[in-house]
Amino acid sequence: MVDTALDSLPEPHRKTVVEVYFADRTAAAAAVTLKVPVGTVKSRLHYALRALRESAPALAA
Repeated sequence: MVDTALDSLPEPHRKTVVEVYFADRTAAAAAVTLKVPVGTVKSRLHYALRALRESAPALAA
């Protein structure tokens, strides 16, 4: 179920979620790895988590 939810995200959002939550990096460390500003990492996380929350009921059905 988690894989399906992650696969539904746009690639930049998916990579950001993986870097922060699965690779256990800070937003700053993920920004360096992804070569984007820290604000971009935070923004992508915000929108990715919102999309995951919204898709959770559909995936559980």
